[in-house]
Amino acid sequence: MPDCRELIITTYPYRATYSLQGDRVMVFRILHQHSERREDW
Repeated sequence: MPDCRELIITTYPYRATYSLQGDRVMVFRILHQHSERREDW
């Protein structure tokens, strides 16, 4: 995904994949850190 960023949420075992589009934040996924990340997305 182009211009995609990842935020590690340290208080909880989650990470969020998101993109900035102008003045908006578009969240694509919130995943548990121990889950396997699929390569096809």
